[in-house]
Amino acid sequence: MIKGAIFDVDGTLIDSMEMWNECGARYLARLGIEARPGLAEQMAILPIHESGEYIRRHYPIALTAEEITDGLNRLAYDFYMNEAELKPHIPELLGALREAGIPMTVATASDAALVDKVLTRLKIRSFFDTVHDCRELGTDKKHPECFLRCAGLLGTPPSETWMFEDMLHAASTAHAAGLKVAGLFDRSSAANEEKMREICDVYLKEEADFRAFLDRIASA
Repeated sequence: MIKGAIFDVDGTLIDSMEMWNECGARYLARLGIEARPGLAEQMAILPIHESGEYIRRHYPIALTAEEITDGLNRLAYDFYMNEAELKPHIPELLGALREAGIPMTVATASDAALVDKVLTRLKIRSFFDTVHDCRELGTDKKHPECFLRCAGLLGTPPSETWMFEDMLHAASTAHAAGLKVAGLFDRSSAANEEKMREICDVYLKEEADFRAFLDRIASA
């Protein structure tokens, strides 16, 4: 039974993971620095404020972590406001959950203020009670406490709270925290599809997957 829902943003609600995969390299290129192999993989799993610190420590930049984070956020803002689009079937999924009276929140590694703006632009902000980022939560998606805190904010038992997520590390952590996990396919993490299917309670990739899940919500 679904009593509460927590949504990731990038790669789950919004088709934006490719932007984040390139964001660090684009930022460094503007400074005349070539990104080393592996930066995209780090950017994919780190909260945005930790990404700034990671770049500061690993590249010769005379800027603070906060200044680097601001630069990364400016790149993200431009994409969010001008290019970002919803993933397929998201409006129908959110509508079904709202129709069922299920409270929803957002837990994101990106900046909450930026996420609030893009959700508003894409006309889905009203579905969510709140938007939380990892800095506000005081933890990240590598730690179960992140998801337990979100369930607590929703006021729903973890075992009846669903996490909607595209990334393997976050889905694994939510599963370990005792939440139900709905995995969503994203091109950027396609290599992990088999592992995602193993740990997720449901995996949403094709239209038929979404239709079956919508029927499940309606009949609950």
